[in-house]
Amino acid sequence: MQVTRWTDTKKENIDDALLGLTTHDGDTLKGTRVQWTNLNTTKIVNENQEMQVDNRRILFNIVTYSYDQIIENDALSVEDRTSRRSGKIIVYYEDEQSVKYIINRNSDAQKVLRFLLGYSSKNEVVWDQPVLDTDMFDWLIKKIYSKENNIELENNEVNLSIDNLVGFKGHPADEGKIVSVVSTEGTTVMNILSTLSFLLESEEVKQIEFNTSYGNHENIKLLLAKRVLGSDMTKYEGVFDDEQNDASVKEAKVYLLCYLKILPGIIQSYELAKDGVDNDDVDGDSWSKDIHAKFLREVANDLQGKIDLRLKQIE
Repeated sequence: MQVTRWTDTKKENIDDALLGLTTHDGDTLKGTRVQWTNLNTTKIVNENQEMQVDNRRILFNIVTYSYDQIIENDALSVEDRTSRRSGKIIVYYEDEQSVKYIINRNSDAQKVLRFLLGYSSKNEVVWDQPVLDTDMFDWLIKKIYSKENNIELENNEVNLSIDNLVGFKGHPADEGKIVSVVSTEGTTVMNILSTLSFLLESEEVKQIEFNTSYGNHENIKLLLAKRVLGSDMTKYEGVFDDEQNDASVKEAKVYLLCYLKILPGIIQSYELAKDGVDNDDVDGDSWSKDIHAKFLREVANDLQGKIDLRLKQIE
């Protein structure tokens, strides 16, 4: 599931937010070309759940929603113009902070949230999703490929590790080509070949998937794109499996951990890597255009070495 995060500037606590999300069933929203109707919402658990992230106490709950989307088109019957839309929202709140929503929508997320909450004014729900840098994706690929797996956190915290690359997407430099999509595992020839081919053919990386571990969370499959975050719950391994959580509660905990700890840790490490160049931190985890170019040359040399070895084997 791919999600975005939003902040509510009106609701003062989680109970107000949950009430707002679940008291507009049956509402209709009419647009110029599209109508949303037959809204139905359900709170997943009766009691709000609690989660500790470091010393932070997070209260959360989950709301599912569904509605009919009807397209205005006289050439089609109502049945052919109607589609049922559904999804879920993780609502969370931290003392003295704003209520936040994690929703499995992207381009229309704000409109969906305003519909569910019955909002009609601007700026009641605002964007709160980190906008990620393509250069950061290149840095992550380099760290994984070079086996620089550890992400240093402040105050010697629990270890955060990016363990292996699962896949990435990007726009090719030649716009006539199809967008590159590759999968890699380990350090095989295919890993080297696919990585090099992708990095050479892509003008910019748009999405990266990798496995990460954090403390007693042995594996979290994480997808990062410029404006979305995603995770595959079937790949999760860790302490949340031992807590006898409802599937939706476990999913919510994983996304909260990603937003509140893992993603901030990765972003901070990336910014420090760029800052390390300015401070002549030659022995540290530095990142610059020169280091980026050096990395590409290393991958190319690795590939050439594999090719030369294979040629010797068949000659």
